[in-house]
Amino acid sequence: MKYKFLIVILLFFTPTAFSKDRLPSSIVVNERNFNKCSEVRITKALFFKILDLGLYAPDCQSFSSVFSKSEKLIRFKYLRTVTGQEFKEGAEEYLGKNLPKQRLEQCQKPFNNLNQLYKNVNDGDFYQLIQSKDNAISITLNNQLIGSIENPDCAIDYYHMWFGKESMDTGFQKLIRKAIKNQKKS
Repeated sequence: MKYKFLIVILLFFTPTAFSKDRLPSSIVVNERNFNKCSEVRITKALFFKILDLGLYAPDCQSFSSVFSKSEKLIRFKYLRTVTGQEFKEGAEEYLGKNLPKQRLEQCQKPFNNLNQLYKNVNDGDFYQLIQSKDNAISITLNNQLIGSIENPDCAIDYYHMWFGKESMDTGFQKLIRKAIKNQKKS
């Protein structure tokens, strides 16, 4: 019995159990390299792991804001099953909370078109939100394009779902703070 307990403890305390680097250090999309600027783990109730979240940019030193009109990539690597319906409902709720009514109405059609495309994910699946040089955003699921918003103003506003004043989780704001803090270290 003691040996089984010891084995469980050793497995729990392996280096990977506490690894801070759960996401790749860089990602290549359309021949463009994005370097990891920061990452956080989003959890609920201490041990209920939801996702690993990473912020990437071609040059982390020039990152200023998630709302800036600059290239960036945000990776959402899921650690549990989440339904497409949950994504859709969360997107609608937090865009509604974080955008002025007039702005929400202006972007409602592209938001709705994209929100309808969310699919169920399982442990290990990842969504990526990619902002290109022309400020359009595209969303991929496991590197497969599922949709985009071409209007640059609506594309930038889409970030309010996660990074607005009313956030789904404080981890989203922590991701940005860490990216800026990491700039000062380099």
